[in-house]
Amino acid sequence: MRAGELVALKWKDIDFDEQTISITKTYYNPTNNTLEYQLVPPKTRKSKRAIVVDKEVIAAFKKHMLAQKKMQEYYGEAYLDEGFIFAKKEKQAGYPIFIKTVENRIARLLKLSGLNPELTPHSLRHTYIVVSRSKGKLRRDYGAAWSL
Repeated sequence: MRAGELVALKWKDIDFDEQTISITKTYYNPTNNTLEYQLVPPKTRKSKRAIVVDKEVIAAFKKHMLAQKKMQEYYGEAYLDEGFIFAKKEKQAGYPIFIKTVENRIARLLKLSGLNPELTPHSLRHTYIVVSRSKGKLRRDYGAAWSL
């Protein structure tokens, strides 16, 4: 998943029963103004897809959803509730986080884990595909996006 697709995810994009994430949009914010973001179609037509995820990912989403609900209760009407999964927690709570936030957090996690700090979310996306494919966890369907 591209970083912009991740940031654009909303709770309605998660099917907890089928364990899928629907990719239908990406985040666009050339001015880095929290209030002026846009949700636009993904990079290519084939980028619209459903990704099957492990039950551990679904469990993590459920845990995150509960934490986010507590935050919404805390902020009340000041929280912009448009259903973003990865929403800001403090100033402008509820608005989607920046793509740069994803990149910074990944860089911090790579450093903490002793992995190559030069990796980016995009390179990790490709690494996941290659490793999963080699383990027989991915298949290629009709030239479309990789699926589990």
